Amino acid sequence: MKLSSKKIVFASVSPQFGKTLLETILKEGALVVVGSLSPESIPDHPNLYKYKIDPSKPDQIDRLIETSIEILDKIDVYITNFGVVNYGEDGDGNWTALKSIFVNNAISPIYTVQKLHQLLPVGVHILLVSTLLNQLTGVGYAVFTATKMALDGFAKTFRRQMGNGFHLTVLYPTLIESDSESSAAFPQVWWQEKRQNFANKIVRVVRRPEREVYSSFAFRIFVNLLKILPFSDFFWQNWQLKRLKQWKSNQISQSPSSN
Repeated sequence: MKLSSKKIVFASVSPQFGKTLLETILKEGALVVVGSLSPESIPDHPNLYKYKIDPSKPDQIDRLIETSIEILDKIDVYITNFGVVNYGEDGDGNWTALKSIFVNNAISPIYTVQKLHQLLPVGVHILLVSTLLNQLTGVGYAVFTATKMALDGFAKTFRRQMGNGFHLTVLYPTLIESDSESSAAFPQVWWQEKRQNFANKIVRVVRRPEREVYSSFAFRIFVNLLKILPFSDFFWQNWQLKRLKQWKSNQISQSPSSN
């Protein structure tokens, strides 16, 4: 079954996964309004309307929602893929940086859900992007994980308040491609395959709403194994800690002051 009857708003700043998901839902025939920091980088399509927005500004989120309703007449699905990933910067004590990542990763999507619930009494299916690091406790991602745990907590609680006319799905990507080390560890073909598989799962959940969608069943098993196998979490955390120390060492060696 195609998505030709679906009217979708896609709010995304992700240059990797966002591009794959947008291409997939357009191929399925959906009519899409996309809000992006750089809409000029998105190829034109007969079923696509593009707008430039900054997700850290509530008035621009309002404008995207209201403009989408005017263009599409209604919104069946709203996908928010806004988010900022930071690694290895958890102990910097930078108030501005902390505020920025929480606004983009937690406050912006939470505000979007509240606004949609307020403006669309007939209901809408909302998809929020979280992370499996919530369950893995990835060393080096403490602040990023905290923002997504806040989003998870909101979604699980607010879902009970939304009413039967609304659906709220939380998406759990497996890995973080914007982490340069993780990206370099796998070939681009591997990344593209993972992105496409996850996009296909999201298309299926657009047709039939679910509460949670994991990009990898194998990784979900791995998370459970870490919880039940003796010492497995100890070795996982130590490997993550060594990786973080190596990252910091590389940052120091590459800084101008070290040259």
